[in-house]
Amino acid sequence: MAVSAQATYDVAIVGYGPVGATFANLLSSYGLTVAVVERSLDIYDKPRAIVLDHEVLRVFQACGLASVMEQAIAVHPGTQYLGVDGEIIFEFKMLSPPYPLGWTPNASFVQPELEYALRQRLSGRANTGIFLGTQAVGFDQDQDSATLHLEGNAHVDAVKARYLVGCDGANSFVRKGLDVGLTDLAFDELWMVVDAWTDDPTKRPNKCFQYCWPSRPGTYVPGPGKLRRWEIKLMPGEEPELFSSQEAILKVLGGFTHTSDLTIWRSAVYRFHALLARQWRLGRVFLMGDAAHQMPPFLGQGLSGGIRDAFNLAWKIRFVLAGHAGDNLLDTYQIERAPHVGAVVKSAKELGEIIGELDPIAARSRDIRLRAELQGGRAPTVRQKLIPDLQAGLIAS
Repeated sequence: MAVSAQATYDVAIVGYGPVGATFANLLSSYGLTVAVVERSLDIYDKPRAIVLDHEVLRVFQACGLASVMEQAIAVHPGTQYLGVDGEIIFEFKMLSPPYPLGWTPNASFVQPELEYALRQRLSGRANTGIFLGTQAVGFDQDQDSATLHLEGNAHVDAVKARYLVGCDGANSFVRKGLDVGLTDLAFDELWMVVDAWTDDPTKRPNKCFQYCWPSRPGTYVPGPGKLRRWEIKLMPGEEPELFSSQEAILKVLGGFTHTSDLTIWRSAVYRFHALLARQWRLGRVFLMGDAAHQMPPFLGQGLSGGIRDAFNLAWKIRFVLAGHAGDNLLDTYQIERAPHVGAVVKSAKELGEIIGELDPIAARSRDIRLRAELQGGRAPTVRQKLIPDLQAGLIAS
């Protein structure tokens, strides 16, 4: 029997995307009672994130999904950055086995498949209440609990919990309700993301490419199986509406690859940001994932950052509710995670600026500098070198 909608939960979660679903799985596996509120009835059936790292794969293993992920992922083949002349100016190489954390350091995946596996793992658990098609419209808190007010569900109009966590994305209702504000790290660009199925996976190299071309910067990522992704920068003066037709999409895509074997799965124009919430906790309410931080995708760490948030906060809430630690343990969540993710956002932004340079003279100068650093052995060619260790919080206590 599912937890009653009238019960007081240990944790209420707004948002049932991959971060919210991972957080709910972890809390439920610890024996805590969890309510998950999601306005959509179904999983979004198109991919958004496409790359994960080994720390995140270990978190999914902790959720009981090791065998699923072994079958679902494709080993990341490394990335080459191509300069104005089409030659390599920088690259990220893949580590060889044995891997430091057991899993391949980076992998591609299909997001709807991951979300389905996370939800299936959680479904039917007696300590979990899932409220789909339900809109969070307000919340309040006192010294002992938070109450989340709901619309759209005929059976419940509020849930009460010891803690409330907003995993509700970049336009987070919870963050707006806390009114904590965002720090803008000055990255704001429009990019078109195209996911397509290929009839013949052997037609393209099994390698990621960053096309550092002032004429039209772009990215190529081979996904699992026959899935392929391109991310293409919109040029000055171009509006998203210009790329609303398949003809226009294929025309731009043709600047990077032949398209005769491709079937477009989805295409969308996104505004890539670099943003950090100024405060991740206010009383009994927390922010997590894109609600707390947003980064451009050039390091493949957007979703991984959110999963790290989930793992960091889940065990701490467990300890506090079990009486093993005081409530101030939860303050280390932002102390540890914010500098870490801030450093990752900074690195992703810097890579985005390298890839997206539109000035031909500056681009050629960039190529000379980066190629000299690469050939001289001064370039950080292992992606994990850009993911910092924790510097504060419990580790410093």
